[in-house]
Amino acid sequence: MMFIIQFVKGIQDGRTLLPIVVFLLVYVALTFELVNKAVAALLGVMILLVLHVVSEHQAVEFIDFETIMLLLGMMSIVAILRKSGFFSIV
Repeated sequence: MMFIIQFVKGIQDGRTLLPIVVFLLVYVALTFELVNKAVAALLGVMILLVLHVVSEHQAVEFIDFETIMLLLGMMSIVAILRKSGFFSIV
C-alpha cells in the first residue's frame, strides 16, 4: 500500500512519469524491432542517465553481474560444443 502512495506522489511530482515513458518507448522499439535490442536498451539507460533520473552509481548497482557471468559461461560452453560437432551427433 505504501508503494502505491509513493507512486502516486511521484506521478504528481513528475518524477515517475519520465522513467515510465522511457520504458514504454524502449519496449515499443523492441516489440516492433525498430532498432537492435542492445541499442534500444542502452539508449534508454543513456536517456535516464543524461536526465539525472538515475545516477551512475545506481545504474551500476542495478546490473546483476552473476547473471551476466552465467550467460557468458553458457555461451562459451555452447560455442565449444558446436565447434566439436556435438550438436550434429545429438
